[in-house]
Amino acid sequence: MKKIYIFLILISSLSLSSQNNLITNSSFDNPIGDYAGINEASEEWFVINSDPNIAQTAEGTIHLKSNNTANAIVRYKLDPTKFTAGKSYKILFDAIALGKDTDLNKGLTFQIRNTIGSGANNSALPKWYVADSQTGLCSINGALFSASANKGNAQPSWGSPRPWSTRGGANFNIPAETDLSAVPMVLTFVYNKETNAPEDAASGWYIDNVSVTEIPADPDGVIVEDGSMDIHNRRKSAPMPYTTNFWIQSTGNVQVFADRDADNNITQTALMVAATGGAGGSGIARKLVTNLTENTDYVLRFKVKATEGKTYTKGASVRMKTNDAAATNLAGNDATSITIQEINAAAADANIDFFEKEHEFNSGANTELVVNFYHGNETDAALDNTYFYLDDITIEEKLSSDSFENYFNFSYSPNPAKNQFSVEARKVISKIELFNTTGQNVLSKNMNALKSNIDVSSLQKGIYLMRASIENKTATYKIIKE
Repeated sequence: MKKIYIFLILISSLSLSSQNNLITNSSFDNPIGDYAGINEASEEWFVINSDPNIAQTAEGTIHLKSNNTANAIVRYKLDPTKFTAGKSYKILFDAIALGKDTDLNKGLTFQIRNTIGSGANNSALPKWYVADSQTGLCSINGALFSASANKGNAQPSWGSPRPWSTRGGANFNIPAETDLSAVPMVLTFVYNKETNAPEDAASGWYIDNVSVTEIPADPDGVIVEDGSMDIHNRRKSAPMPYTTNFWIQSTGNVQVFADRDADNNITQTALMVAATGGAGGSGIARKLVTNLTENTDYVLRFKVKATEGKTYTKGASVRMKTNDAAATNLAGNDATSITIQEINAAAADANIDFFEKEHEFNSGANTELVVNFYHGNETDAALDNTYFYLDDITIEEKLSSDSFENYFNFSYSPNPAKNQFSVEARKVISKIELFNTTGQNVLSKNMNALKSNIDVSSLQKGIYLMRASIENKTATYKIIKE
């Protein structure tokens, strides 16, 4: 029984080191170097000839300044001994643009380049890789993704707490025949000069929390790389059928964001899907899921959140599609709605964070399918780039309650329950969760035991759904609290 994880997780500022980051000074806490040429640098961040368009802020970010005269470029000299030919790697970073009383017209590009050439600047250095066949340029304003703050919506100031920043990056493969001793690498961030740069000295692009990590091979062959967004990110657009399992921005605006606290620490990542207000169009995010079993029942679970303070005019939905050029809906699989009432209730109540939804499907004759999240075109232009947020996305095989009980000898009692009820099985119960009738998770207990009591004394009287998890299998039961 396989469980396919594509979930968005909470990460902290310590996560970069825990993921075996292959670069140092990733948050720019230490000074960066200044050299006359690339080849003079060692394993470090650096600029060439005291580039006046690069600044290192006291908060620990790199500022690529908006100006009319020259491109702003910051580089990192990678240590080739930390890389292995034939393996895959991931670049990730946070980026946000500031532009006071103005629009920024230029994006931020990032590339891995050879140090073969003059060694003085990037002009003689060829690109060392293309991130993947569906990416094109590795550009925040280009084919990789649209930033949270570029062009017409640059943030006027940081604010407090910090605004959402775009979590960006790309995957790359080192060809097996590459001689890394002969082609050392430089990671380069470039902000092209503006045609009409703002006068405000704080304007431009800011980057932080940069990491380069090896992408591990999945042990059971399921390609699930991945909805957590700290391992991979999205592509702006690509035609079906898909050959990679990135999140794809099919229409509208699909972005990966990192929320940060006042100390600049990442507190949460999320996939955000926006329709365009007025007549602009719907927002659609898609993802290829592979290595399914034919003619098998699955359940896709996810959490969704609305933008607080907004009143939506259109709902959203999720369904499965076959991986073909026509984006054909999976036969016999109706869409599961995320209703306007659900979204607006969450947007109006600051106490509602994410609420949980699920979508069931049978794989039919398919071993791969595409997840399709849809946000309808909002009729009010004021809702342009109003998002709904997706988190904790999983796909797993479904068992009926009767099959679950018989297979695991699972039982629970009493039902109805006043203060507590007990659960028991012949295999270790990993988790018990309770949800109210609106889909909110009101109780979650990691058990890792054959038997346990579940305390429900603090819950209000009513009907709840209990989800039991054993060996990556789940079943749902109705529990009544008296």
